[in-house]
Amino acid sequence: VEKMFIFGTPEEFNFFQKNILKSFPQNKKVVAVCSDHSGFAAKEIFKSLAEKIGLHVLDFGTHDTHDTDYSVFVRAACDSILSGVSDFGFGFCRSGQGVNIAANKGKGIRSALCYNDWAARYAVAHSCANFFAVSEKFCDENQIAKILNEVMTNSFHGGRHQTRLMA
Repeated sequence: VEKMFIFGTPEEFNFFQKNILKSFPQNKKVVAVCSDHSGFAAKEIFKSLAEKIGLHVLDFGTHDTHDTDYSVFVRAACDSILSGVSDFGFGFCRSGQGVNIAANKGKGIRSALCYNDWAARYAVAHSCANFFAVSEKFCDENQIAKILNEVMTNSFHGGRHQTRLMA
C-alpha cells in the first residue's frame, strides 16, 4: 500500500472524494491555463510541455501580448476547475503573485505560488493545490518543466494536512 487515508467524519470523506482523488497522478488529465500579457510566453511554453506528456490543455487566454487584465482569464480557468471540466490549472504573469491572488478568490480553489520544483511538490503534497501560479520572470522553460513534473507525479499526503484545509 503506497498511501492510506483515514476518515473520521463524513466531511473528511467528502473532501477526499472531491479534492484529493484529483491530486493522484493517474487522475490528472485536463489542465486549465491562463495568463496576462506578461505571462503569455511562459503559458505557451507550458502548453507545449503539457501536450507532450498527454495532457489536454484548455487555454482561457490571453492569446497575445497586448496589455490585458488577468482577472477575467483566471476566473474562467478557476470556474473550469470548480465545475469539474478541468482537473487543475496553471496561471502565468510576471511575478506569479497576481494570478495567485486572483485564483485564491475562488471558493474551492487552492492556489500556490510555484517558483521552483520544491514549491510545486509541497503545494500538491501538503496543500492539495489545484491551481499553480508561476512567474514568467523567474521561471524559464527548464523550471516550468520541473514544476509541471512535480505537479504530475505527486499527490496530496492527507493526514494532518487535510485537517488544516478543512478548518
